[in-house]
Amino acid sequence: MTEEILTKRRKKRLDPPYFKPTGESGKVVLYDRAEIIAWVIAARVQTQSGAA
Repeated sequence: MTEEILTKRRKKRLDPPYFKPTGESGKVVLYDRAEIIAWVIAARVQTQSGAA
């Protein structure tokens, strides 16, 4: 996950959720580590094991 990806998603108000402790015009953006991990796990794509 890159900062660029998170920035693009944040501008569209998409997951993962985030905090802006300095207000809407502030530059500080924080993410809850557990929410990031849960978001990534939820996007898991199941593959076929042993496929060649």
